[in-house]
Amino acid sequence: MATQLSIVNGVLNELGETAVSNISDSEHATIIDQKVDLAYRRSLTDTNWTFAQEFVSLAKTTDTGIPNFPFVYQLPVGFQRLVKTDNLTDYTILKDKIYSIQDTSINIFYIESQISFNLWPSEFESYIIYKVASESSLVLTNDVSLTEYLKKEALSQKNNAIYDNSNREGFRDVIRNKYDRKSQVL
Repeated sequence: MATQLSIVNGVLNELGETAVSNISDSEHATIIDQKVDLAYRRSLTDTNWTFAQEFVSLAKTTDTGIPNFPFVYQLPVGFQRLVKTDNLTDYTILKDKIYSIQDTSINIFYIESQISFNLWPSEFESYIIYKVASESSLVLTNDVSLTEYLKKEALSQKNNAIYDNSNREGFRDVIRNKYDRKSQVL
C-alpha cells in the first residue's frame, strides 16, 4: 500500500540515496515530497485512470448561466476532468461549473484529483516514483546518464500502468459515501 513516505523513499532509492523514516529528515526527501503531488496531478491527464474515477449526481444551482447555457451545476471539489456523463449532451465547463441547456440533475464520471495514496494501483505508484525520480535526478545527483535511464524507465512504467488500467476498463470505483467504496461493472 502506497504512502507519501513510501513514494519518497522509492524515489530516493532510484537516485541511489538512503531511505528516510521521516520526510523532514533529508533535504532531498523534502524536495522530492514537493514534486510528488504535482507529478500525480499531471499524470491524471495521461488516461482515464479507473482508480481515480468518481461518480456524482449534480443538482442545478441558482447561479446565473451564460449565453446559450442557462443552467449551472457546481463541480465537486477535487474535480480534475470529465470522463463522461450519463445524461448530458450540450454543455460547457468553465472553472468549477458545468453550464448546460439541461434543466434536470446530471450524472457525471470524473477524474478525482484527491485520491488517497493507498488506493493507487502498484503500477501507477511505480510510474509516479520513476517520473519524480527522472524529474529530480539531474538537480539532485548531477548525473546525466542516470537521468536518461530514469526517463526511459518512467516511460516504460507509464506504459505498464496504462496497460494495467486498460485491463480494468469497465470497472469503476463509485463512492456511495466517504467510507463505502464499491466496484461495479458499467
